Amino acid sequence: MDKKTILLKALQDYHRITGLRGYIIEENQVLQSAGEKNYFCKCLKCSQLALQECETCMEDTYKQAMEASSPCSFSCHAGLIKWAIPIFDKTKHYVIISEGILANKQLEEAPDWIAYLADTYNLDKDMLLHNYNRIRVMDEMQMSASIQLLQNLLYYHLQMHENEE
Repeated sequence: MDKKTILLKALQDYHRITGLRGYIIEENQVLQSAGEKNYFCKCLKCSQLALQECETCMEDTYKQAMEASSPCSFSCHAGLIKWAIPIFDKTKHYVIISEGILANKQLEEAPDWIAYLADTYNLDKDMLLHNYNRIRVMDEMQMSASIQLLQNLLYYHLQMHENEE
């Protein structure tokens, strides 16, 4: 089984457990804005300007994770909290990027933030707010546990298939 398939299996387990998705960026892959699974990001990317900022954010995150050689969390240009986990292999390197979450404080400020995003990217405010309110909310301890869970699942799946290569 190839490494990417193994990583995808870990991401499927992660999604089943947490409800969060993630995506894989491969080394030397042409970086294009990932096919986000949440509707907020999909709605935001209706704007060409937002799409360009998503792609810049993804590229910066990929580089940061590769340089750090360890998991890192960040806030994307739309305010979602995400984390990136680098995976180093003998022949190829990958970065797993999580689906974005929100903190409780962000939900409190949602109407103002969404009004700003709608104005900045010329998008429908009600559509953005509706989908923003569906994003998973976590506190810092839950986020740390989620990052650790993803790391453990990646380690588990990679170890289980190590002898197949």
